[in-house]
Amino acid sequence: MTMARRQPPIPSDADGDTTGSTTVPVARPGDVAPEFALSNAAGKHALPNDGASSAPLVVLFYRDGACPVCKTALRAYQRRLPTFTAAGARVIAISPETREAALVTARESRLDFEFLSDADGTIAGRFGIAYDFVGAPQDRMPENPHAEIPVPASFIISAARQVIAAPDETRGLLDPDEVVATLRQMAAG
Repeated sequence: MTMARRQPPIPSDADGDTTGSTTVPVARPGDVAPEFALSNAAGKHALPNDGASSAPLVVLFYRDGACPVCKTALRAYQRRLPTFTAAGARVIAISPETREAALVTARESRLDFEFLSDADGTIAGRFGIAYDFVGAPQDRMPENPHAEIPVPASFIISAARQVIAAPDETRGLLDPDEVVATLRQMAAG
């Protein structure tokens, strides 16, 4: 697999400008999170941030189940899942994988949170973390032959759709312990 026009994981300038394929800046704390509706691994339509729920969202973007960095992050978030849910949060994972491939990823890594399919990379693009990838594994992402895939990243989004925590210039994935601390601060008001 080869990368084409890879963007930096997170833009480093104040305007959020990138040289890769992302056309919007990375969602930052204080921004309104993009609205989205995706199919979950069971094929049901999911609208996770519709404002109807009072639960904050912990959103994990991952490339696919074969990505070692992604697998490590998914497992780390799984270990903290009881703490996230005790703090009132809902955890979702989003990738360009097919629903079937996402089910395999969840089953192989024994993951209990919801998986959503962003087959064409649109939602990752709205969050500002998509980049062009040539040579995507077509068995896992057949609907995305030109593969706009996400930089592995995580966000915390309030029930009011405000981005509370987001990637920075040095990392895309929030440390699970930081997520717990942020969720507890949110709960404390």
